[in-house]
Amino acid sequence: EKARIKFQPAEKTYTPDFYLPQYDFYIETKGYFTGSDRTKHLWIKEQHPEIDLRFVFMRASTKLSKKSKTTYAAWCEKHGFKWAEGFVPREWLQ
Repeated sequence: EKARIKFQPAEKTYTPDFYLPQYDFYIETKGYFTGSDRTKHLWIKEQHPEIDLRFVFMRASTKLSKKSKTTYAAWCEKHGFKWAEGFVPREWLQ
């Protein structure tokens, strides 16, 4: 986790879980995907559209909250993030 990505509103730094330089994308692994995590990643996407950030969830079918019908996977699709469940898909590495 050597890469650092700055983002606003108040300048903060985000440290991605993994960077694969040979494929030029970042991977964020998540078991629990909090509201503040989601907000942070939307800010990063807006402020750094050149960065390819992808998610690997422990369980992508988990709902955002008890009251929500939206899953982690659906949230990613809605906001244009690639996602996977359990492991990095082989097709990401080609």
